[in-house]
Amino acid sequence: MLRFAKSLPMGLFSFPLISVFAPDIASAQNPAALNAARVEEGLADVEEQIDVGSEPARPADAAPDVRPFVLSGVQIAGSEGPVPPAVTAAYEPYLATLVGPQDLLDLLGAVTAAYESAGHTMTRVTIPPQAARGGILRLQVDQGRIGEVRITRGDEAAPEYDAFFSFASADRPWDASRLKHAVLMLEDLPEVGEVNAQLVPEAANAGLYALEVDVTQEDADNFLVLDGYGSDSVGPLRAYGLFSTNRLLAPGDEWKLRIATVPDRPQEFVTGALDGEFALGGGGDRIGFDIGASRIEPGGVDGTGRSVRGGVRFETPLGRERHSGTWLTVGLDLRDNKFERDGRMSRKDSIRAARAGVYSYRRTRDARIRMDAVLSQGLSVLGATEAGEALSSRPDAEPGFTTLRVNAGYRRELSANWQLDLDGTGQLSSGPLLSSEQFFLGGAILGHAYDDGDISGDDGIGGSITISNTIPVSQGRDYVILSALAEAGMADYRRIDGLAAQSLSSASLGARWLTGDLDLGAELAIPLHIDSPFETDSDDIRFRFRAIYRL
Repeated sequence: MLRFAKSLPMGLFSFPLISVFAPDIASAQNPAALNAARVEEGLADVEEQIDVGSEPARPADAAPDVRPFVLSGVQIAGSEGPVPPAVTAAYEPYLATLVGPQDLLDLLGAVTAAYESAGHTMTRVTIPPQAARGGILRLQVDQGRIGEVRITRGDEAAPEYDAFFSFASADRPWDASRLKHAVLMLEDLPEVGEVNAQLVPEAANAGLYALEVDVTQEDADNFLVLDGYGSDSVGPLRAYGLFSTNRLLAPGDEWKLRIATVPDRPQEFVTGALDGEFALGGGGDRIGFDIGASRIEPGGVDGTGRSVRGGVRFETPLGRERHSGTWLTVGLDLRDNKFERDGRMSRKDSIRAARAGVYSYRRTRDARIRMDAVLSQGLSVLGATEAGEALSSRPDAEPGFTTLRVNAGYRRELSANWQLDLDGTGQLSSGPLLSSEQFFLGGAILGHAYDDGDISGDDGIGGSITISNTIPVSQGRDYVILSALAEAGMADYRRIDGLAAQSLSSASLGARWLTGDLDLGAELAIPLHIDSPFETDSDDIRFRFRAIYRL
């Protein structure tokens, strides 16, 4: 599985569980009914928060002690290379005018800002003692050399983070944009909460600064979840557990154990996965792995499905700013899925795939945008299921499939309490796909009034619109969120004669209560339309709920 650590548009974690197989697509049985891979990806609408550390602090400039004079020219000393044109443009408005202490302080600020806008963002400009003969003002430029970096976590030194600031040198000016980038990369580590950086002048060395970096610890997230987004095949209730820790083996590592089952019928469905990630240096690169297994034995179906998977991945930031970021992830994914009836193999798929994905987000004052796209290429290696194998979920599926999956979301703050959310998902394939690579709709992701996978196909598209109102209660300690949702989607199979494209639409009214470590939600999901060859409870209004407890 290719997992984006940052791309959590639907909730707390990405949890595509492992596939097991259903009867033929053309039969009356929903092909997702036995497919554990389509258990809901996200648990709650919890938005990722990215807080960037404070800007480097500089000592305040004092107004120069000079008498007013007519400024006829400016001389700049200490600037390496040509003076940027923006600097000249900054002081030109003051030429041939009478300037006093406050005017000179304003000029100083304008010149400093010009250096920063030209990319020299650690430059400090000062006015040395002078007589201003002939109306000439001398400015001294110090382009910010760092003599020492001191990193602490609480009251203790934290040398394990030195790699993030390894480019600091007293031999050359240091651009503060690199400091900002280092702070962002450090804050992206799972165990790091907030990073505060401050420049402190070194009294014994004029022009040198000590960079003091304070790192606060971030606690790992652990959640228990019970919800009513199950299905008729394995029961309406589902229970999840997410247990995570960090810094287990090394700074920057993160471990997550995920477990899911049907609480009143644990023998019918259980799945688990272990995920690990490790930091590579201070540039934001990470490597990771995931392994998982599942077992499903739904009531009313004479058979047992089992599945195992494993994957490795590499992630690197393509761009990271204060309110935006883009990451590239590449990985390899291996899955083996089996379904047995009466002790005999009924279905068997083996998928080997290379995946490359891009995740990006951007925040503005009143909007948030996110997008992730994953390109998957099947590989005919290591025993991958070949076309024509009788026990495969799609005998006409080629092992060298290609798919492009895109998810996108947009949130707009309409006012202090009202929000608008637009979400979309889609997949385009090169041909017929094995079961676990198909596009499914229905359930908690899209199609709340239906079971997971009530419609499916090789290609598909879907979208939703949500209006919500956040109401502070208990003097702002708790919140109630009321929402209205409308959603629709369609899916289509390639190369299946007589099976038209399927579609669904539904609406829901929901409420959530957030209090302390508890998040309680409920909704009435109303089916509007479904066109599917499989049996569905398309006329039933469903009551859904979810309870999330943070340990």
